[in-house]
Amino acid sequence: NVDLEAANITITRTDDFTPKGRARKTGLSKTRTVPLTSDAVEMLRSMPRSHTYKNVFLRDGKPIDKGAEKNLRYWLQKTAKAAGIVGMTRLHELRHTCGQQIYDLTGDIYVVKEVLGHSDLETTLRYVGKPTRRAEEAIKKLEGFGTK
Repeated sequence: NVDLEAANITITRTDDFTPKGRARKTGLSKTRTVPLTSDAVEMLRSMPRSHTYKNVFLRDGKPIDKGAEKNLRYWLQKTAKAAGIVGMTRLHELRHTCGQQIYDLTGDIYVVKEVLGHSDLETTLRYVGKPTRRAEEAIKKLEGFGTK
């Protein structure tokens, strides 16, 4: 369900789709609400009103089926290579990139956890594993601490 007024997408279990995350207590798929940037909302608003598919992502005007993942992966690899981005080989890496960028901008691991929909902070920590500019700046501030 895409709600452009609230700027989010809600992903729920249906007969033909199950989100990966599982609720700890029930073992059932979690409902996730994913916030959208204003650019994403603008792009979705610009889609033709005649769009009748329940799918948002289309190829040649038709829903992308599960078999098309290889085509999406190929497109991602080709685009990343052209942009000089090394190691971008899976669509899921975009999720890691998003998590890292949110962390770099906010320095708040709990915001990243919420946006990515993780129930466990340990999972989120795997997404922001590399040292960040903020961490490096904090360490530099410790230089000489306690020696004066």
